[in-house]
Amino acid sequence: MPNIDLEKSFGIKTVDTTYLGGHIATMYLMRQGDEVAFIDTGMHRTQFHLKKILESMDLSFENVTYVIPTHLHLDHAAGAGSLMEVCPKAKLIIHPRGAK
Repeated sequence: MPNIDLEKSFGIKTVDTTYLGGHIATMYLMRQGDEVAFIDTGMHRTQFHLKKILESMDLSFENVTYVIPTHLHLDHAAGAGSLMEVCPKAKLIIHPRGAK
């Protein structure tokens, strides 16, 4: 099977969430044009890492249109609240039980 560059082919970038120091949990940044979606969020501190990644792509939190935690474990959803505070255009896509 050929090695596919997800970022180049589909606009999907894997991001280490820095959970427990790093190299344990991954989230995804999906980009289409100037719009970005985060699949999972990592922890609160992950947002500082995400800011740097967005800036390296000439983007900002203003470009984030969706925040989508896949489930409610800390390494997947704990940063959702803080991301929603800094991403003014983002919609949170989550099961109603996790919305609080």
